[in-house]
Amino acid sequence: MFECQGGLQVLKAKRVRINPTKKWTIVDEKALIEFLMANGDFEKPTDQNYYRRFSLEMKLEVEWKLARAKVRNMRDSYNKAEGWEGSTGAGSMDGDTFRSRK
Repeated sequence: MFECQGGLQVLKAKRVRINPTKKWTIVDEKALIEFLMANGDFEKPTDQNYYRRFSLEMKLEVEWKLARAKVRNMRDSYNKAEGWEGSTGAGSMDGDTFRSRK
């Protein structure tokens, strides 16, 4: 809230989302990973066609931009985790990694 000269309070307008964000479930994430592993032609011929094909084949109601953003986010998270595992701070885990768990 902001105050004006006359002591009046003015409320700031809130952002309104037109489309709500997608809440990815573990099943959706696994389907995305399986699709990526099964299709070696990553984002070919275009990323739009690639992720639309993912949506059709896996029967998920997701826009291609959201799927592309999810893949980018998952890739960044994986690279951060892999970098941390290789750092000196990860030595305290004594071999207990995500790869060894199933």
